[in-house]
Amino acid sequence: MSQAKRHVLCLAAIMVLSLVAIATMAGFAMAADAPSEPDVNEVLEPSDAVASQSGDGIVATDSVSDETAPALDFELDELSTDDDGEAELILRLGTPDGLSVLSATEAEQTLKSHAELTQDTVTEQIESMDGVEVRNTFWITNAISVDVAVEDVSAANLETLVGVERIHENHEFSLPEPVGDVVEFDSSETATAEGAEAGEVDVDGPVGVGEQGSGTQSSVQPESTDEFTYGLEQINAPDVFDEFENRGDGVRVSVIDAGIDPDHPDIDIDPENFAEFDAEGEQVEDPDLRDTTGHGIHVSGTVVGGDASGTQIGVAPDATLMNVLGLPGGTGSFEQIAASIEWSVDNDADIASLSLGT
Repeated sequence: MSQAKRHVLCLAAIMVLSLVAIATMAGFAMAADAPSEPDVNEVLEPSDAVASQSGDGIVATDSVSDETAPALDFELDELSTDDDGEAELILRLGTPDGLSVLSATEAEQTLKSHAELTQDTVTEQIESMDGVEVRNTFWITNAISVDVAVEDVSAANLETLVGVERIHENHEFSLPEPVGDVVEFDSSETATAEGAEAGEVDVDGPVGVGEQGSGTQSSVQPESTDEFTYGLEQINAPDVFDEFENRGDGVRVSVIDAGIDPDHPDIDIDPENFAEFDAEGEQVEDPDLRDTTGHGIHVSGTVVGGDASGTQIGVAPDATLMNVLGLPGGTGSFEQIAASIEWSVDNDADIASLSLGT
């Protein structure tokens, strides 16, 4: 059996509407030029800079000239503003290339040190500008979020920022829409095609591969076996369970979504492995573990769900679940997403799962 199949328990967690976002390990950063309705295929993109390693440590150097004026992905007079006439913008700085040849620890250190070095020079320039104020900074993609008083700042002002490659709006991302007809359901029986069509799916029953989660249910549902869901059978997870006697033990998976229901019988999560971020990318203190849409429990069930109902629903039930409420109500800002990924990396996630639609 191939090495790839050995890791099916980990990799299968990205099934069903999920994207892998292991930024520090894959050498990728979140895309700078997402359209008004972001393309999920452009959420991660390679960087344009160079990272080198010396005997004394890791040194990151930017390949973009300091004299290059940043590209503006908007017209100032067309920006959405708040009641104070301010718009939220994201300044994108160069990020190191070649991270994929480094270890995870080295890549993380490189991203952080490079961001600190390059962001200091930009924030100094911002402090001397009228009408521009720093909101937050992010090392995972080397970005600075700012509030801009549109009436007081011109495009020419922004184009004077040395060290900035691109500037774009603080885009909002949304969860994907369910596939097929969506029907309301009551709690009565496990998730099967017949149960979904009859509106009889148990909210506390299997919410894993092939189900949409609490509150609504896609009518496009395959029949599951008594022991495993249809999805687990399709990826041969039962065979892997038996052959390798491993169901994800030792793997930490971070689900960045709409939250988690800690009382679901098939889900086990330590409150220390839960975090919430507000629209500015600031971590919320003492967050309440909750699922704001039902999608978060669906994805978490796909990853680590157990068999309390008698049917195994998760591809890696022995993995450690981490959950980040970064898309409350199904939507989240660029700042929330970036901060959620940073938290996941800082807390030793091996895999991060994101469900981003348009």
